[in-house]
Amino acid sequence: PIPSELGLLSQMSYSFYLYSNELVGPIPSQLGQLTALYKNFVPCAFNNCSGTIPSELGKLTLLTSLINLGDSGLTGLIPSQLGQLTRMSNQFLLDSNSLTGSLPSQLGRLTAMTSNYALYSNLLCDDIPTEVSVLSSQVTSSWGILSGNSLGTRCCISLPTSYNCGPSAAPTLVPTFKCEPGQYINENICADCAAGKFSVNETETECKTCVAGTYSSTEGNSECLECPDGKLSNEERTSCDNCKAGQYSSNDIECVNCTVGQYAPIPLEDDCFTCPSGSFTTSETGAIGCTACSAGQYSLTNVSTTCESCTPGKSQPASGQIECIPCDAGYYSNTIDSTSCLVCGVGYDSLVESTSCDLADEDYFLFANDGPQTCPHGTQCDGGYQTPIPDKGYWVDRTSYDHMTYIHKCQRSTCT
Repeated sequence: PIPSELGLLSQMSYSFYLYSNELVGPIPSQLGQLTALYKNFVPCAFNNCSGTIPSELGKLTLLTSLINLGDSGLTGLIPSQLGQLTRMSNQFLLDSNSLTGSLPSQLGRLTAMTSNYALYSNLLCDDIPTEVSVLSSQVTSSWGILSGNSLGTRCCISLPTSYNCGPSAAPTLVPTFKCEPGQYINENICADCAAGKFSVNETETECKTCVAGTYSSTEGNSECLECPDGKLSNEERTSCDNCKAGQYSSNDIECVNCTVGQYAPIPLEDDCFTCPSGSFTTSETGAIGCTACSAGQYSLTNVSTTCESCTPGKSQPASGQIECIPCDAGYYSNTIDSTSCLVCGVGYDSLVESTSCDLADEDYFLFANDGPQTCPHGTQCDGGYQTPIPDKGYWVDRTSYDHMTYIHKCQRSTCT
């Protein structure tokens, strides 16, 4: 099966591909946590997956191109939450599955679509919602909805074992479809509220989340239960318990995870501890401790899940630091994550924050490609890129750099 832990890749922004393998089982709802993804989401195409499309995929609201759930062995209704993917412009692919029921009118919100709107070869039925039909005029390439479906035919006729036609109701201006308390209306079908949620009215189209201090541990509840004394409801409102390490109790009614840059080694009250600068938390939420940046790295702020590397020309010998130290003159660093700067070789020198030693040290000069040379007798060498300077009473032929080592003593008083 597809590991639910893949949902922890919450910073992933481009190309989630799992197609053409031998994966089985349902698409994990946790993949709805990949909210930074803006292009190419292919979780199960050309595999042997099963189950329904998780409604949580409607949280991938940054997607602009290619959500491919086609040929994935999926069944059940198309969740209306997919209508939240309003940035999609092409390749909305749900084809070649066994998806049933009527099209959600919310799919008409995909008004940026221009090509490859593919729902063909499923078991879809009932009339096409007007909101979806109007998109056909702007999807100029690959508008694929009708083929292989029974759209335009009542579901109770095309899928009689799953739907019951019953007597035709007279047109009415108010909804007549009703559900039991603890349920909500989902595309003309009554569905149970999930654990942690409830509904009271018979015409609810979505369930309400239990308030803090209450919970519902099962599906289909019309009310939430109060937590026992001394217990707090979790964030999902599915149970009551003591807060855990990595959490704090808020107003004595709920447990809240520490945010990035905070930690709680034991359950705390009202807030979590703040990590010091130079450290980071290894998770976005619920950290139980902070980790100091390693030597060769730094963190300027505490709101981080990673540390930055020292760049070439800098180093940091200690851990838990907020900055790197530039290399002194005469030293260099040519790699990232340096814990110390290297001293220049004999005859070489460098400027502050150098990544190499390419200057001559004092009393040396650079000679062609032979590296630093000792300053000749009768001259002065100031280092850097300077050539030898003759002392008083000496001269040098400056017409040729190759003759810099040939120092001539002045005859009589012909040079000063």
